[in-house]
Amino acid sequence: MKHLNKKVKLDKYKSSNLLSQEYSKKNNTIKFLLAIMTAIIMLIILVGPFYRGLFFPRELIISNIIVFLLLAFWGVFRIMKKDGRLINSPLEICLMVFFLAYLVSFFLAVNQRNALTEVLRNASYLVVFLVAVDISRFFRIQFGKPIYKADSDKKPIKQEVDGSSILIFTSILSAIAIALTSIAVAAGHIDMPAAYEGNRIASPLGYSNTAAAYLMAAYLSVIALIPITKNRAKYLYLASATTLMILIILTFSRGAWLLIPPLCVILIILSPKKEKLSAFIYLAVTIIPALPMAFLADFVFRSTYPFLAWLIIITAAAISVIIGFIVQLYFKQSERIRKLILIIGAGALIGLIAVYSMMINFSPLLLEQSQSNSNLSSFRQVIGSVEPDKTYTISFEVSSPGNEGTEPVSNWELQVLSGLPDYTYITTLEERGVSDQGWERIEYSFKTPQNIKRLEVNLHNLSTKSSISFKSVLLSSEKTEKNLRFFAHRILPDRFYDRIFSFSRDINMDRRLELFQDALKVIRDYPIFGIGGGGWESVYKGYIDNDYNSKQVHNQFLQVWIESGIFGFLSFIGIWITYFIAFLFNLRNKILNNQSWHRWLATLVAALALGIHSFIDWNFAFTSIGFYLFTMLGVGMSLDKIKWFSWSKSDSETKGNSGLFIGVASVIVGITLAIVSVYLFLGLHATWLSQELVQQRNFKAAIAEMDKAIQFDPLRAENYYNLSVVVEEQAVKSGNPDTVQYMISLAQRAYELDPYNVRYALRFGQLLLNYIDAEQGFAVLDRALELNQFSVESHVFYTFMRLNMAEYYIQEGQMNEAKRHIERIWEIEKLLEKRKLSSNELIFVMGRASQLTGDDQSAIYYYNQLNENDHYYNIGMQFLNDILDNSASLN
Repeated sequence: MKHLNKKVKLDKYKSSNLLSQEYSKKNNTIKFLLAIMTAIIMLIILVGPFYRGLFFPRELIISNIIVFLLLAFWGVFRIMKKDGRLINSPLEICLMVFFLAYLVSFFLAVNQRNALTEVLRNASYLVVFLVAVDISRFFRIQFGKPIYKADSDKKPIKQEVDGSSILIFTSILSAIAIALTSIAVAAGHIDMPAAYEGNRIASPLGYSNTAAAYLMAAYLSVIALIPITKNRAKYLYLASATTLMILIILTFSRGAWLLIPPLCVILIILSPKKEKLSAFIYLAVTIIPALPMAFLADFVFRSTYPFLAWLIIITAAAISVIIGFIVQLYFKQSERIRKLILIIGAGALIGLIAVYSMMINFSPLLLEQSQSNSNLSSFRQVIGSVEPDKTYTISFEVSSPGNEGTEPVSNWELQVLSGLPDYTYITTLEERGVSDQGWERIEYSFKTPQNIKRLEVNLHNLSTKSSISFKSVLLSSEKTEKNLRFFAHRILPDRFYDRIFSFSRDINMDRRLELFQDALKVIRDYPIFGIGGGGWESVYKGYIDNDYNSKQVHNQFLQVWIESGIFGFLSFIGIWITYFIAFLFNLRNKILNNQSWHRWLATLVAALALGIHSFIDWNFAFTSIGFYLFTMLGVGMSLDKIKWFSWSKSDSETKGNSGLFIGVASVIVGITLAIVSVYLFLGLHATWLSQELVQQRNFKAAIAEMDKAIQFDPLRAENYYNLSVVVEEQAVKSGNPDTVQYMISLAQRAYELDPYNVRYALRFGQLLLNYIDAEQGFAVLDRALELNQFSVESHVFYTFMRLNMAEYYIQEGQMNEAKRHIERIWEIEKLLEKRKLSSNELIFVMGRASQLTGDDQSAIYYYNQLNENDHYYNIGMQFLNDILDNSASLN
């Protein structure tokens, strides 16, 4: 009996040991999968922005392949973890509806290939979110030795970093790397296309406004995290935040400049009660040194020695660290002393600002020598409140001490410009003078135009040998008197003043409003399901009243509505609303500890920065920005402790079949989408290679590559169009009806896949016209003109086709048919004239059409307008001579 009991105990021990080993093996597998997923997310966050933000198709497809393989890994992880959680909050419902809206719109899309790109892009965003949630929940890295508390029976505390900290730190590290790279490009150390364009920081993303939004999001995240970082890390964060702020300023993005103040206020309001003051102070510590240093760095970047900007930026970072050190000492003081220091410091700062403002306001306006560039060579002030058709007087005192005793020459200039509608300006007053007798009082009068919107007053130094001083500049009328201080221009360098106040000259603001209005026209026609991803690019030319080129709406929310309909739009807005509400609910229920509060806040302000900025731009066309946003959303939602639905389990895992089902489905979908993306990549490569072969005149190899491109990517209309063009040469040479039919079928397929593409419509219409039926061809060509009302080339091509048909019918003796085509040419001319569009080729067509109808006088008029450099000049002159010869013979 004893022997039997020992055997039972031994069997139980072995069984327990086997289970323990199996559990340990499974646990190690889960840790390995988490490490792989974390590495992939870190890779796409760190590297993505350096490849133009994954904007272009090749990089986008590669990122899709990586992310969909990540989905397969995540599926295996869920199988091992037996975790069936998927939709546990309103945010996740919004994300699912958002993706489904794009998926549905794919089947109704005006361009299914573009729509497929957007479906895959948004699928990858959803994957990144789901993976980021689980990394933040489960991934831990232990470092150092366990901490033992003295006189405690508790187990030692393990030192570890969790997944949420890793992902947030990675996003910040990526932004800092982008910032340093941008500085290196502007300083001349690195040659990176589009990273520093127009003396603006555009970063490796290649677009200044999105770069500003990205850096702004990272900057706010850094500020949100500073209170929970250790002392040394605080200083690194302060230096980083200052650098980021300098780069934000140097993007010259007015949208970012406008959004920074309210976003900082939001950050302060949402910070823990005891740390609102510290949030305000850390913002001030980074912004105050960044502003003047950004002005100076901009000047140095444009100088002969741009690399010296490094010293300026490092100095700004060092100043913020020194002030941060002082702030740390301040926080260690008693509350009474802190209040006293705060009052004294605030009073001193207000006093300095007041003294500085008074000095600027009441000191003369000094314009130094123009060649030295040591100071302003002009002053400018925009006045918005002016009355139309009124007489104004402008008076001022002027002095040029350096010009005394020299030969009198004009050394100053006054210029008054009147701003009219449509951002046009006229010179209302322009006077020059010489100042060589000390202070002189000058006065001029002028009358404002009827339709004036604003005045712009400019004072210039025309001398390169002396300085000019102005004071007591007054603008007055019968009712009002305004003292022009030129305050803003005296504080801000020229470029910054112009950028801030150039709204009075900048048509871009009206262009954006026009974009929004045209977007609403598209939404009105397709409100429910939209027109599919990338649809705006296809259809907008048919909706515009004024000609412009913009493949993006410059409002991500309107663009989402256009592409995915009302459901996509509402769910897209819902992403930010539900995320914000989840944060507030967790605060209200006092679920978040201080660490979690700051981490979630860091992701929230980043998401708000990107979301609000996307009302005026198209940030999420850069896939890396989308990855950044959805990673931050995932990190935040991993901290959510609210049980939103009865089926959700926020504190425990859902075991059983649901975890197995979600895991297996994710593996299958991930591998399938990765394979689809590989096919698209191979198709894109074949497309590009075929075009290289065409340029090399290797048509046989080019056709083989085009066939391969169609096989791998059957929805890309470009492949059918290109193949049709190459096959045409064979069809013309051989005259083989089958080859001709194949050529036409290829052009037709391109037109069917992308029916809003003018190039495809023109080609298909021309082939129908030449080989099938004239009326069918002109029906497609008429459609092409509707697609792009402002394309002069399309209209000229169309009129040539009509002209050819008219000549054919004249030869056949069918004048009525010929006149029908010529009348259509007249209609096109009137249409282009109404739109203020013209073309020398159209002039030739009009001359020839007039000649064919016997209107020789009009024909002579048109032919005489041709220039020697025009393509049809010689033949036009030949026709002109024929008319003149016929006229002479009749006389």
